Amino acid sequence: MPVEPTALRSRGEHRRAASQGREPGRQHGAVWVVMTVLLFLLAPVVVPVLVLRDGPITSAPPASGPAGQPGDPTIPRSGPGSAVPAASTPTAGRPTATSVSRSPDRPGPVAEKSLLPEATPTPQIRPRTSTSTLAPRPALAQAPKIAITAPPDGTTVSRNGGFIVEGTITGSLGSWSVWLLDDHAGGYYVDMQATVQGDRWSAADRPLGSPSEALPFDLSAVAVLADPACAAALAASAAAGNQQMAALPAGCRVVDSVSVVVNRR
Repeated sequence: MPVEPTALRSRGEHRRAASQGREPGRQHGAVWVVMTVLLFLLAPVVVPVLVLRDGPITSAPPASGPAGQPGDPTIPRSGPGSAVPAASTPTAGRPTATSVSRSPDRPGPVAEKSLLPEATPTPQIRPRTSTSTLAPRPALAQAPKIAITAPPDGTTVSRNGGFIVEGTITGSLGSWSVWLLDDHAGGYYVDMQATVQGDRWSAADRPLGSPSEALPFDLSAVAVLADPACAAALAASAAAGNQQMAALPAGCRVVDSVSVVVNRR
């Protein structure tokens, strides 16, 4: 069936009108796509600028955390990705980026322990006291003092006649006794126990030396203060023939001496 020219004309006009109506919609869609891409690209730059302009973005502090470490509410965070910038300049009428509000019920920062050494208490030293009493020991100072008064040193005597030694006693003899011995030829020889009369004593020393000893020679007579043990040992030596003793028995003390010269028979 043949189409009329009028009908063909109306169809062409309708298509042109439809295509003109779709072109504005496509233009608007392209604009939105460009704006969305720009927002994604500019978001990292725009958001920090808004934060600096309007103040810090605060968030609830963590529940707990040791002082001086991440999570401590007393230390502001700074750096990339943090809510508080690294540095800011205070502006009148606008809070600074480093200001931190503290709740009254939250504890303050923990005080650091002092590095100074602690004082050490000085120990109290008490003087030592002794409750025990020692029994007094018989001291030698309590013994009587014995002295030789005659003969004087250097007196010449005979071998057979000998000499008499005299002396004094200061203090009480008690159990002590006085003995006369010869200190001659590297040993001791017992002469006799002295005779005591009051505060004086005396003893004979004869014969002197050995008969074969050449004249003259020096001889030393010693006065010995003897305790009972020493007196018993000296008496035993005299009874056994008066043998030479290299040392005095225990309990014997030489208290004085006199030296004579034996120059004749």
